[in-house]
Amino acid sequence: MEKKTAYTLIASICGVALANAAYLSYQAYEIGKGGGFDSFCDINSSISCTNVLAHPLAQIFGIPFPMIALAVYPVLLALALVGRAKDDAFFFKPLALLAAMGSTFNAFIIYREAVYIKAYCILCLLCSLIIVTVFAVSMIQNVKACQAAKKSKKVKKA
Repeated sequence: MEKKTAYTLIASICGVALANAAYLSYQAYEIGKGGGFDSFCDINSSISCTNVLAHPLAQIFGIPFPMIALAVYPVLLALALVGRAKDDAFFFKPLALLAAMGSTFNAFIIYREAVYIKAYCILCLLCSLIIVTVFAVSMIQNVKACQAAKKSKKVKKA
């Protein structure tokens, strides 16, 4: 995959994740203020965005976890857009770092869902899939950039 294509893919899925995080943040806000809110992804008691977001363990320091994603995805989106505009592989490094941190955070949330909340949020799992994809694409592009740099050093020495 070319750099620009990789950046376009990352920007596109981060746009989807941003919309998803905005929806989940709104849902968490409505639940927090005591409003009766049902999500379209409420299938049963075990697969329910509402049941997950209503649980106290769906918050980190009093902040619903989708609101944290709502702060992270614009940064990832901006990095992907700048990287694409500059056609520079450098931006895959911070993308990979932030995505690794996001993947770790999402793993923590999924752990809480499985062990304590005993319910799963499909839209949260979608965000997890997206952040892992951002990490994988960024890492593949980082490896390609390192290989290209090594190759160009060998050519210069010869």
